[in-house]
Amino acid sequence: MEKLFFQSSLPRSGSTLLQNIMGQNPDFYTTPTSGIIELLYAAKERYTNASEFKTQDKKAMEQAFLSFCGGGIHNYFESLTDKKYVIDKSRGWLGFQGFLNSIHPNPKIICMVRDPRAIFTSFEKKFFSNPLSQVHTATINKGYNTTEKRIDHWVQDPPIGLTLERLYQALKENYTSKMLILRFEDLTFNPQKEIEKVYNYLELPQFKHDFNN
Repeated sequence: MEKLFFQSSLPRSGSTLLQNIMGQNPDFYTTPTSGIIELLYAAKERYTNASEFKTQDKKAMEQAFLSFCGGGIHNYFESLTDKKYVIDKSRGWLGFQGFLNSIHPNPKIICMVRDPRAIFTSFEKKFFSNPLSQVHTATINKGYNTTEKRIDHWVQDPPIGLTLERLYQALKENYTSKMLILRFEDLTFNPQKEIEKVYNYLELPQFKHDFNN
């Protein structure tokens, strides 16, 4: 693996579509929703709270831990693929950028966004498409029996509410100035133009994609 990139997008905003498009390029390994950030969360929690690290030199331990995490990401993907480039997809990167920058300096992050009304509409369609699902039952049992109540619930809780909060905070902290923000509507209307933006942002040569496949 020569370069590692990240995608951290709003739910139902074309993140899987973008991964599938980029995956047409044989130089790219694109993940589904990745679990590697969960490994880093767990490691960070243990490092913060375990007494073994607190009894040693703080600065040395911090540097060693960051090297551990950075090397872990690299070796994780080295064992999965021999392709040049990796795009790791996780909504969590939006809220993890400070730490990510410490273990992978100047990360390139792509964020797909979409009109929130369309996101809620997509969730509502999904809600009704499988009335026997656990999510549907749990939502009904909590009293979210109308579209309005479900939207009030989704806008406050994961996955929509939490991701919107992370994006809002990234805007406040100016992290988004170093990210590539793509609109779902633009990607579906003019995919060639938007994918060219992706390659320019990643500083890689353009590739001819088949947007009909």
